[in-house]
Amino acid sequence: MLVTMNSRLVHWFARVALLYAFPGLLGDAFAEDLVPSPEAIKVAVAKSLALLETGARGSMEKRKQCFTCHNQALPVLAFTTARWRGITIDEENLRHLVEFTANYL
Repeated sequence: MLVTMNSRLVHWFARVALLYAFPGLLGDAFAEDLVPSPEAIKVAVAKSLALLETGARGSMEKRKQCFTCHNQALPVLAFTTARWRGITIDEENLRHLVEFTANYL
């Protein structure tokens, strides 16, 4: 099931990327149907940030002396980018991630 969901998602993103690269490729009406609304994007980002926060927090708890790029560095980049774009983030969690990273390095 997971492979099927990932494959569908990859194909969806590929179609959207093609439509952005070649705007008239499949006609304007079809392109509009594939482009998510700003509200849908905000909801998806909020859900994704919550998952990143949970994963980063859990990683720090389980591996108190281990910095990982995928569990600390990438979430820090995602959180700071989201904050820069005006999306509310857990500032305390971000501060903790940055401190954890600085202490490790």
